[in-house]
Amino acid sequence: MQDVIPRVLQQGTSTQPGITWINITSERWLSYSNSSSECDWYSTEIVRGHEACNGNNSLTFLGIKQNNIQGSLPGELGLLTSLEILDISRNSIGDTIPTEIFALPKLWVFTLYQNQLQGTVPSEIGLLSDTLENLSLHNNELTGTLPEELFMLSNLKQLRLSSNRLMGSLPSDIGFRLPKLSILDFSRSPFGGTLPSSIGLLTAIRDLGFHNTGVSGTLPTELGGCANLERLLGRESNFYGTLPSELGMLTSLQTINVEGNPGLIGNIPFEFTLLNRTLQAFKIGGTSITGTIPQEMCGINHLSFDCSESLCGCDCACPEA
Repeated sequence: MQDVIPRVLQQGTSTQPGITWINITSERWLSYSNSSSECDWYSTEIVRGHEACNGNNSLTFLGIKQNNIQGSLPGELGLLTSLEILDISRNSIGDTIPTEIFALPKLWVFTLYQNQLQGTVPSEIGLLSDTLENLSLHNNELTGTLPEELFMLSNLKQLRLSSNRLMGSLPSDIGFRLPKLSILDFSRSPFGGTLPSSIGLLTAIRDLGFHNTGVSGTLPTELGGCANLERLLGRESNFYGTLPSELGMLTSLQTINVEGNPGLIGNIPFEFTLLNRTLQAFKIGGTSITGTIPQEMCGINHLSFDCSESLCGCDCACPEA
C-alpha cells in the first residue's frame, strides 16, 4: 500500500492557499517516490500515545487533526487495511463520508468532528460492528435519519453526533444494543422521540447530552440505573412531568441541566439532597418546577432557577406564610 497517504492528500484534498499545515510538514507528506511507503517517513514514532506504524511497517494511526485541509475524503483510505485510528477532525473537509472507510477491519476510532461533512451516515457503518469504539461526527452538516446499522455497533463506547441535522430517535432497546456506551451526545439537532427506559441499562454512561433537540416525554425513572452518570444535559427540549427521584442516588452526578423545559413540574425530590457533595451545577430555570430549594443544595456552585413565589429558597426569599 505504498504512497497511499501522499496520493490521497494530493488527489482528494488540498490545503487552503497561503496557509501552512499546523501539525505536519506538508512537503514531507506531499513529496514521495514510488519506492517509499508511509512508514518510511512517518516511522514508528508515538503520536498522542499511539504507535503510528506496527512491526510489519503498516500504518495503524493516521492523525491529521486541525491542519486546514479542505476537499473531500477519498475512498483510497480504505486501502489502509491495518488502520486502527483515523482522526481528521477540525479541518474543512466537505462532501460525503466514503463507504470504503467502513471496510477497514481493525478501525476502532473514527473521528471527523468539526468539518463540513454532508449527506447521511452510511449504513455500511455496520461493517465495523466488531471493532468500532469511538465515533465522533459532531459539528458537521450531516442530514437524514440514522441508519439501523449504527445501533448494531455493540462495542461502541463514545457516540458523538451533536450539531448536525440528523433526525430520527433512539431505539427502545438501546440499552441492550449499545451496553458499553460512556458518552452519548446528539444535542443541538432535530433529533426527536423519547428517552427509552432501557437507557437505564447503560451503567457505564458518563455523559448524556440531548439538549436543544426535539426529544420529548418524561425523564425515565430508569436513569437511576446509570450508576456512573456525571452529566445530564437536557435543556431546551420538550420534557414534561417531574424530576425522577432516582437521580438522587447517582453518587457521581455533577451536572443536571434541564432549564428551558416548561413542561417539567413538581417539587425537587428530597433525594437530590444526597447529591450535595458531588453536584456542581443544577439548572432548572425556565421550567414549571415549584416548591423550595432544599438548604442542602444552596452550596452548589452553579445553581440556577427562576426566583418566584412558587419556587424559592437559598438566595431567593420565600414568601411569608
